[in-house]
Order: sequence, then C-alpha cells, then structure tokens
Amino acid sequence: MAYVVPNGTEEVTVEQLIGLCKDNLASFKKPKEVFIVEELPKSSYGKILKREMKQKHVEVIQ
Repeated sequence: MAYVVPNGTEEVTVEQLIGLCKDNLASFKKPKEVFIVEELPKSSYGKILKREMKQKHVEVIQ
C-alpha cells in the first residue's frame, strides 16, 4: 500500500503511479494499492504518524 502526496505541479492518477512502479520497481516491491491524499498526518516533530494512517484506512474500508 502506498500513500502519495502530489507536489502540485501536475495532475497525477493512480494508473500513472502504478505504471511508474511497474517500470521502475521489482515485482515484490510494487504496491497493491495506491492512495492519493492531500497530506500525511505528522507529529509536532515532523514524523509521519503511521497509526493514524492505519486508522483512516480501516475507517474507509468499513
């Protein structure tokens, strides 16, 4: 699973990202799912809060 935050210079689609991964990554490294998000949850120290990302993913599935 991959969460992608676009930098705003171009429109990015999930299909483009999956194609890029197919061309540049080994098969075992390719993400099965790609999510485009506005921003990643971060702590006050700037670390990405993986627990919050997992909780949001579970909420979306249910």
